[in-house]
Amino acid sequence: MYKEYSWANRHSDRKEDLYRITEVLFNADEYVPLDAHYDWFEALERAMNSYRCKKIAEALPMALEQYQMNIQMIIAFPKTRSGAGVRAIWLENILSGRRLNGEPNDLDF
Repeated sequence: MYKEYSWANRHSDRKEDLYRITEVLFNADEYVPLDAHYDWFEALERAMNSYRCKKIAEALPMALEQYQMNIQMIIAFPKTRSGAGVRAIWLENILSGRRLNGEPNDLDF
C-alpha cells in the first residue's frame, strides 16, 4: 500500500509548485513571456521569477519614498507580525475554543 501511495503522490510537491506558479502568472496584470527551455516547468518558474522581480523593482522607488517620508515626519512604522505575535494569536484561538467547549481557560489538557 505504501508503494502505491508513494507512486500515486510522487509529483505532489511539483503539483503544489505548479499551482503557485500558475496562480501568480494568471493574476499578472500584463503578458508574461516564456523563455525557451527544454523543461516546460522550468520555463514557467523562470517566467514567474522574472515577473516578480520586475514588479518588486517597480515598487521599490515608491517604497523608498514612503520610508523617507515616514522618517522626515517622525511617523512610526507599522509593526510586523513576529513569531511572538503569531504565537499569541494561536494561543487566543486555542483558549477561545476551550471556552466554547466549556473547558477551563488554560492550557492544562
